[in-house]
Amino acid sequence: MTDELVTLAARNNAEWCDAVCRANGKGGVFRDALWINQHGTPRFYPDAVTLAGKKMTGDILPLVSDAIAAQPQRAWAVKDSFAELDLTALNFTPFFEATWICRDPSAKGHVLNEVTARIVRTEAELAAWSKAWVGDDASIVSLPFKPILLQDPSILFVRVERLGIPIGGGVLSRSAGAVGLSNVFTDPGYEDLAWQALAACATRHNPSMPLVGYERGNDLDAACRNGFRPIGTLRVWVRSA
Repeated sequence: MTDELVTLAARNNAEWCDAVCRANGKGGVFRDALWINQHGTPRFYPDAVTLAGKKMTGDILPLVSDAIAAQPQRAWAVKDSFAELDLTALNFTPFFEATWICRDPSAKGHVLNEVTARIVRTEAELAAWSKAWVGDDASIVSLPFKPILLQDPSILFVRVERLGIPIGGGVLSRSAGAVGLSNVFTDPGYEDLAWQALAACATRHNPSMPLVGYERGNDLDAACRNGFRPIGTLRVWVRSA
């Protein structure tokens, strides 16, 4: 079941990446074992996401190699969803590893008396959400989240508030078999409340579907304290221009 969940999570993440890319006018293509975008992607988003494990490696490597050969002058990033590829022969180096996580539909929720998860509905609300997501990172000058994403019924931008004051947020993206939770951000000291509220929001909108995503470091710890469990490892590879 764990492998099946990782496969669901990888597909979900690839669909979210594709939605963001399409909103920016540069959608990708889904193959049996790989989602790939040959047009360049927004910052923080990969050019490819693997959708199958080692048994499909023979199909994945030629696709990546051909894509690079068509555009060798630019940088590339590949999300190896199963941490099974070796891309060193294509001049990639490992960038980071992270852990896939899952929260089962049957997981017990928390009573949230002072915290509310609100859905972002308007362009102005999305701009405020994006500003909070950026935080103090002055290097982010172009935001990937375009207003057209608000029209997609499978995507929800969520703002978490405590007593009416924003303390965090995240994105819920529904695909076949799972709901993805990504782009989570929280104010210091409110990590647990934000994760609890985001999980409750996902359950409210999709009560029978597992909630999946990936995290590392303190964010992974916060997720696991609040009903998520590790289900696998992913690795991101990068290739310089």
